[in-house]
Amino acid sequence: MLTKEHAGRPKSWPRPDSAGYRLANYMLENNMYLPIEEGGETNETTPSLGRRSNGISRGTSRGTRVVWRDVKVVVEEKVLLKDVAGVVEPGEILAVMGPSGAGKTTLLNTLAGRIPDSSLDTGSITFNGEPLCKRLKRRICYVLQQDIFFATLTLRDTLMFTAMLRLPDAMPYAEKVKKVDWIVDVLDLKKCLDTKIGDDLSRGLSGGERKRANIGCELLTDPALILLDEPTSGLDSSTALSLIRTVKRLAVSENKTVVTTIHQPSSQIFKVFDKLCLVLNGELAYFGKASEVLDFFEKLGMPCEPHYNPADFILEKMKESKEVELKILAGSYERRKTCRMSPLGETGGSEVVFRREKEAHPSSSNGGSTYVQMDSEKGTATYWAGGSSGREWSSQDDDTPEEKQGKWPTGFLTQYRVLTQRNFLQARPKMLSKWNFIQTFGIGLIIGLMWFQIPHNEERIMDVGGVLFFCVMYWGFVFVMDALAAFPMELVVLNKERAAGYYRLSAYYMAKLTSELPLTLLLPSAFLTLCYWMAGLNSVGPFFATWGVLMLSSLAGQSLGLFISAACLDFQRAVTVASIFMMGSSLLGGFYTTQVPYWLAWVKYSSFLNYAFHGMLLIEFTPENPFLCAPPATSAFELCRSNSTLNGTVPVLPPELILGGLKVELPLYTDIAMLIAFIVVFRALAYVILRFIYKPR
Repeated sequence: MLTKEHAGRPKSWPRPDSAGYRLANYMLENNMYLPIEEGGETNETTPSLGRRSNGISRGTSRGTRVVWRDVKVVVEEKVLLKDVAGVVEPGEILAVMGPSGAGKTTLLNTLAGRIPDSSLDTGSITFNGEPLCKRLKRRICYVLQQDIFFATLTLRDTLMFTAMLRLPDAMPYAEKVKKVDWIVDVLDLKKCLDTKIGDDLSRGLSGGERKRANIGCELLTDPALILLDEPTSGLDSSTALSLIRTVKRLAVSENKTVVTTIHQPSSQIFKVFDKLCLVLNGELAYFGKASEVLDFFEKLGMPCEPHYNPADFILEKMKESKEVELKILAGSYERRKTCRMSPLGETGGSEVVFRREKEAHPSSSNGGSTYVQMDSEKGTATYWAGGSSGREWSSQDDDTPEEKQGKWPTGFLTQYRVLTQRNFLQARPKMLSKWNFIQTFGIGLIIGLMWFQIPHNEERIMDVGGVLFFCVMYWGFVFVMDALAAFPMELVVLNKERAAGYYRLSAYYMAKLTSELPLTLLLPSAFLTLCYWMAGLNSVGPFFATWGVLMLSSLAGQSLGLFISAACLDFQRAVTVASIFMMGSSLLGGFYTTQVPYWLAWVKYSSFLNYAFHGMLLIEFTPENPFLCAPPATSAFELCRSNSTLNGTVPVLPPELILGGLKVELPLYTDIAMLIAFIVVFRALAYVILRFIYKPR
C-alpha cells in the first residue's frame, strides 16, 4: 500500500521499501526514466517530458555528464596539458580560464575528440560513463572562436541548409522548419533572418548576431554537450553578457551541458558560471564552484579586494610572477587530494555506469509492480516488472533516431542536393556579377571588331588562327585563375563542417563541380557567340563543335586550377605555380615560335591549350569552308605557285596543307580525348588531396 506521499507515482515504479527506490526517485527527477513494456505495449502511466511549445519533441535524453581524469596531452614532445581533471553536469556552465597559451583551447579540443589519439598521452574522458566514440561525437556541438560562414548567404539560408544537412532524412520538412524557428526564437534572431551574413568587406550581421548564429547552427542537432571557444571574443560587454545569459537559460531549460573557454569576462558574466576551471601552463590551478574560487585564493594569502572583478583578479595573480604561479599550483595540488571533482592521478569519485547485460534477471513474484535493483560494485541497474525478465538500461538507450542512423544523418543524395543548392546560391553573385558581364562582352566586342568578317583566303589564315587561339588562351587563364581561390577561401568552412560531420567530402566535391557548371559555361558561351559570328568564321555546325571544344578547354583549365588550389591551399603560392605552368606551356607549345628546342618539344603535350587550339583548327579548316590561294608571288604553298588559275578561278587550298602548315598533327578525337582526360585526372587528384592529405582534426 503506497503512502499518500507516493500516491501520485506511476504504478510501475518501485515500492518505497524496495532497495532501488532511491535510484528510481533520482532517475525520475533527472528525466532518467525507462518506459517499461508490459504485454508488448508501453505503460501509459510512464512519465513523459512532453513537447516544446513549437511542437518539437524534447526527446528522452537525461543530459550528458562529462568526466575527465588525469588528462595529459603531448604534441611533438611538448606537454600541453598535464594531469587535468574535472566534471560538469547537465544544466551547468563550466568556464575554462587562464592566460593566453595556458591550454584552454587544447582542453576543449580534447573533450571534443579533435586531437589525434597519439597526442592523448594518458587519461580518460567519459560521457555518462562511456568513452568518446563517433556516435557520441554527434551529440557534441563545438562552436569555434571564429564565426565561419559563407558571407553571401542570408541567415535564413544558412540555418535552413544546416538543418537539411544535419537533421535526418526521416524527419519531415515541416519539422525541420519548426526546429529552425525554435532556434531563431531562443537566440532572438528573428529580426535579422533575411540579412546576409557578411564579412570584413561587406556589411551583414553584427558581431553578436553572428556569434548567436554560429551557436544556432550547432544547436539544430539538439546536442547534449555544447563546447564554446571564446564566445565573447570581439563583443562589447553588454552583448557578451546577453549572449552568456542566453546560453545559461538554454543549459537550464534544455538540460544541456556547457563548457566554454573565456579570456577575461566581466563580473556580471562571471556570476553566471556554475563551475570554474583555471589552467596555468597546462596544469590545473583550480577546479570547483565559481563562487568559491576567491576563497581558494584567500587561503593562499591572496585576498581579493571588495567590488573588484574576480576574473581580473584571478588573471592578474596567475600572471604576476613565477613564485605566485608555483604557489597557486601547490595550493591546487593540496586541494585536489580531497576534491572529488578533480582528483589527482587515477580516476576518483564514483560514477554510476549503466550497462546492458545479456543474462535475464529472475522474474519478480510481485504482480504488476516494477522493481529497480542497483549493484554498486558492478555499477549496474536492473529493472523488472511482474512476470517479465529483467531489463538493463544504459546511456546508450538515450540514442535518438538521428543517432541510430549510420555514420551520417542524411544520405548521399540528400547531401548532394542540398550542397548543390547552397553552392549555387553562394557562387552565383560572384560568377554572374555585372562586372564579369561587362568584361566578357567588352573583350568579345573588341575581338569581333579587330577581326571583323575575315576573308577566307590564304593571307588571313593566321588571323583565323589568332581568333581561335585568343579564345582558348583567354578562357583557359580565366578559369585557372578563378579556380585558384576555390579551396583557400572555402577551406575554413569545409574543415569546420567536415569536423562536425555535416556531410561526406564526396558529396561536397560533386556538388561543387556540378553546381558551378551552368555558371561556368554561360560567359564563355556568350563570348564565343559574339566573336564567332562577328569574325565571320565557319557555319552553324562547326560553331557548335567549336563551342564544345571551348567548353572542354574551359573545364580543363578549371580542373587544373582546382588541383593547384588543393595542392597549395595558399592563394599567392597557387597563383605563382599556375602562372609558371600556363606561361611555360604556351611559350613552349609552339604558339609563338616554330623553333622550340628539341629537348623541350615534349612540353606541348602536357598543355591542354595545345589540344584545344588544334581541335578548333581541325573544325574550322574543312573542305566545306574553302580558303583561296594567295597570288603566286606571295603564296607559301607550292600548289598555289604552280597553279595560279584553274579554268579562270583561283585554286582552293586543301585543308590538309593548311593544317600541316599550322603543325596540327593529331586527329580531332585524340584532342577531345586528351581534354577529357585533363578534366577527369586533375579533378580526381584534387579530391584525393582533400580526402587524404588535408583532413580536418
